[in-house]
Amino acid sequence: MCEKTQWLGRAPILSNYREPAVRIRFLTRQQARAFIMALSQDWMRDICRFALATGMRSAEILTLTWDKVDLKRSTAWVSADASKSGSARVVPLNSEALDVLNARPKGVNVFTRPTGAPVKQVDAREFLPGPSPQPVSRISASTTCGIPGQADMSNPARPCSC
Repeated sequence: MCEKTQWLGRAPILSNYREPAVRIRFLTRQQARAFIMALSQDWMRDICRFALATGMRSAEILTLTWDKVDLKRSTAWVSADASKSGSARVVPLNSEALDVLNARPKGVNVFTRPTGAPVKQVDAREFLPGPSPQPVSRISASTTCGIPGQADMSNPARPCSC
């Protein structure tokens, strides 16, 4: 177009961009349990258990409100403005995620600090050394079978439900 309108004498030569290889990681049940137990704050344990159970991103979890949760249908809505892709979607909730939600106090935001204030940002250095909650939320909860959302960290004797 720049050539046709004579903004440029000729079109620039651009090289192809190579995307980096994606690193895929899975936690074992033992690693997930150890991670959860290493957290010192109960509300942070709930956030991480929910992240591992659903695969939702940390921003999606921290902005989740009760009006976007349907406990009867075992679903949660991620609105387009909270989604990285910009598209709304439904997230199925397994028994682990439902256990976390049923134990949470009902207000506006699902995940709040003990003061009742919504959790806006999490600094992992406050809770444990090592990985931040962002990459952990993107690690699939499938610790043994390869299907997201099938892990149950609260009951190690309970096998995968797939």
